[in-house]
Amino acid sequence: MKAQKVGKMAIFSVGAVLFSAHAGGGFATGNQANTYYVGLGWTGIVSAIIAMLLLILTMREAMVMYNQRNLTSAKELFENLYHPFDKLEILFEIFFNIMVLMAVAAAISGAASALQQYFGFNYYACVVAVGIVVLCLTIFGASVVRMAST
Repeated sequence: MKAQKVGKMAIFSVGAVLFSAHAGGGFATGNQANTYYVGLGWTGIVSAIIAMLLLILTMREAMVMYNQRNLTSAKELFENLYHPFDKLEILFEIFFNIMVLMAVAAAISGAASALQQYFGFNYYACVVAVGIVVLCLTIFGASVVRMAST
């Protein structure tokens, strides 16, 4: 299989999407930028780059393992990762679901805080409104999310 030549802009766009997916609400409200980039200076920028590189390398290794062992689900992947302690996969599932809920809640809360701060709307009304938008984007699939993000 011949590898395709990838342009610098394509690499930058993938990196930007990866960063925005992980920096989301904290970056949008200015909290993360203030804490890490203003407060910590160059070490904040370097640590963000290192964190993304570690994440990318970990994801790459997981994908290689997934493909080499012909696994068919994330559950099988984590059972393989935790082998011979296969039952630890259950703990991962619990913590993963908690993490997903917390990330979504933080994103909704961050957006609601931004709306409250910039426009003076009621925080709780903003939480409900942003929650409904996120729910609708989730229900109607990836094509609607792509249209909304462009």
